[in-house]
Amino acid sequence: MEPLRRGVVVSGSLTPPVQLGEPRPDPKPAAECDICQALVNERQLAEARGDKSKVVDLNIELRNHPKHEGSDDCRSGDRGA
Repeated sequence: MEPLRRGVVVSGSLTPPVQLGEPRPDPKPAAECDICQALVNERQLAEARGDKSKVVDLNIELRNHPKHEGSDDCRSGDRGA
């Protein structure tokens, strides 16, 4: 083992790279839902300014938003299902 600067030690074997899957598509808003539309608008602004972290946060919020009657776009409001 060779010591590096600041006391870091390397073992000589490399860790394999992390394998990431394809990114998930952006979730669709439920039709006629003001909350979903506001989240989509905020996501578009975040994308325009290059704030990828905010885009991910908003996608998570959209995916977790309760389902609206007659729409399959948002996730079911029953968290246990």
